[in-house]
Amino acid sequence: MGHYPLLAQMLARVLGEVIMDQTQISGVYDFELRWSPEGQNSITDPDPAPTLFTALQEKLGLHLQRQRVPVEIVVVDHCERMPVEN
Repeated sequence: MGHYPLLAQMLARVLGEVIMDQTQISGVYDFELRWSPEGQNSITDPDPAPTLFTALQEKLGLHLQRQRVPVEIVVVDHCERMPVEN
C-alpha cells in the first residue's frame, strides 16, 4: 500500500471511502476545520458550518475528486471449519 498521510486517513474514516493523497505535500500542519454533515445545519444558526467538501476547498484549498483507481483488496472466497482438539 502507498503512503497515506493522517488527513487522508481521517477523511477516509469520516466518508467511508478510500482516500488517496495526491497532493505531494509533506510536513506537519496545525489547523482547525469546522464543517457540518450535509443538511445538518440548523435554519436558525447565524453562522452555519459549511459541508466537509466546501470547508476543505475554502479553508485548505483541497479538492476531493472521485476517480476510479486500482486498490488492493482481500477477497475470501472459501473457508472451512478446522477441527479443534479439546
